[in-house]
Amino acid sequence: MALRVPERHYDALVALLQLPESSWESLLASLRDWPPSLSVRGLAELVAPKLNLPEDIARDGIRMLGSLYSARVRGNAAIEAFVEDVCRAAQASDRTEFRAPAESWTRFKRALASVLSLEQTLGVRSKAFDLQLEHPRTLCTARILTDVRPVFGTDPTQPPPAVFVSHTLRIAYHEGDSLKEFFVALDSADLRELKGLIERASLKEANLRRFFGTYTIPCVDLE
Repeated sequence: MALRVPERHYDALVALLQLPESSWESLLASLRDWPPSLSVRGLAELVAPKLNLPEDIARDGIRMLGSLYSARVRGNAAIEAFVEDVCRAAQASDRTEFRAPAESWTRFKRALASVLSLEQTLGVRSKAFDLQLEHPRTLCTARILTDVRPVFGTDPTQPPPAVFVSHTLRIAYHEGDSLKEFFVALDSADLRELKGLIERASLKEANLRRFFGTYTIPCVDLE
C-alpha cells in the first residue's frame, strides 16, 4: 500500500521543506537533546524562534515527525526507503509548494533520515505516545456545564419557591477514527468525589515519578 501523508500535516511539511540547512541543524540538535520532562508544546516554544516559524507550525512539525517515526517503525521500513516514500507521497499531492527545487528535497531527505534515527529521544516519545493510545477510547476534551433549574409549585404561574444547581459533564473521546461524546449529570457531591479522585490520581503519579526517578528512569510528558 502506498504511503499517504495526511492533509493535516501539509502546512508543517511545507514549512520543514523550506527550512535552510542551519535551521535543520538547530532542529536536529533540539530533538537530539529533547528531555523527557519537556512536552511537544514546550519544545515548540524553544525551537520556533530558532527556526523563524510560528509556534503552532513548529508544534505541528514536531508532531508530524513523531508520526512519521511511528509509521516507519510500524511498517518495519528501512529509513532511506521510507524517506523516499514520504517525498513521493508529498509530491503526488496538489500543493504547489511541494514543487520545490531538487536541492530543497535533497536537504529535506537528508534531514528527515537523521530525524528518523533519533531512537533515544523522538523514538522513545513516539513509542510512549503509541502506548498511550492503546485503549479502546481516549479522552479528547471535557467540559462541565452549570445551570440553575427552578422548582415550581402546584401553580406554575407563580414564582418558583426554590431552585437547584445542576452540572453536566461533557466528555468527548476518540474511538478508533471516530470522535464521540456523552453527557453525565452531576450534583455537588459528585463534583467533590471527582475532585478527590483527580487529586488522588495526581498524588499517585507524583509518587511514581519520584520512585522511578531514584532509578534514573525518566517519565515522558505527553500531551
